Amino acid sequence: MKLAGMDFDLSGFESAVMERLKNLEEADFCARLWEKDPALWKNEPDEQKIIANSMGWLDSPLKIRKAVPDLNEFAAELKKAGFRHVFLMGMGGSTLAPLVFRETFGRHAPGLPLTVLDTTDPATVIRFERSVPLANTFFIEASKSGTTVESRSFGEYFFERVKSIKGNLASENFGVITDPGSMLDRLAAERSYRKVLLNYPDIGGRYSALSFFGLAPAALMGIDLDELLLRALKMLDECRIQKPLSQNPGAALGVAIGVLAAGGRDKLTFLLPGPIASFAM
Repeated sequence: MKLAGMDFDLSGFESAVMERLKNLEEADFCARLWEKDPALWKNEPDEQKIIANSMGWLDSPLKIRKAVPDLNEFAAELKKAGFRHVFLMGMGGSTLAPLVFRETFGRHAPGLPLTVLDTTDPATVIRFERSVPLANTFFIEASKSGTTVESRSFGEYFFERVKSIKGNLASENFGVITDPGSMLDRLAAERSYRKVLLNYPDIGGRYSALSFFGLAPAALMGIDLDELLLRALKMLDECRIQKPLSQNPGAALGVAIGVLAAGGRDKLTFLLPGPIASFAM
């Protein structure tokens, strides 16, 4: 079965998928989604407030586009200052997109090599530490809340390690990606970290690929952000299609996944070619 230009093997769920798409059309789902209407999910005011403050991912490609010149300028600044490596410290959603960018583009990207630390295994931390020139490495601590225990531990450990080498100049080797007003935001100001990137607070960690959490490391690697966002914006436009909803790739894929999951097909596997296999994460 073909939906939005994609081939789906729905194995007997075709009519259920089409019925659900029709129901969403009648509920004006697409227009309400892009208006960030929390009533699509919950009726309780407290729940709606949480949902309304969590939908910034919908238009993040539009918002982050304004920051691209600054990100590119910062990448050039680090190279000029003699940095030879970028070390990203985080957990979960704050590291997934950078890992995918590194695995997909890392070998050919013209910027700084990227190491992503997202495990507290002591042997791995020590191995990573010994693999980079600490004095010439730029460390980024990434945490939406600024209180994630694992990334905070990474940040303090490596700040002390660099401080033992560079003394009071250690702060020039550090930056953060976090929400405005977080503890990490305040700490970075107190220590005069080289770079503070304040993300959009209405974007959750696992929806943050096209925000500073994903695109700042990508910029430092030398990935072409303009091209990346151009393609994202094309898909954004495709996902605004309201009728027929079967031509909307986001809605079609989402409904297919949801209907099959409700029917017991609750395991989703991505079969991808080697160069983009990390996207499955």
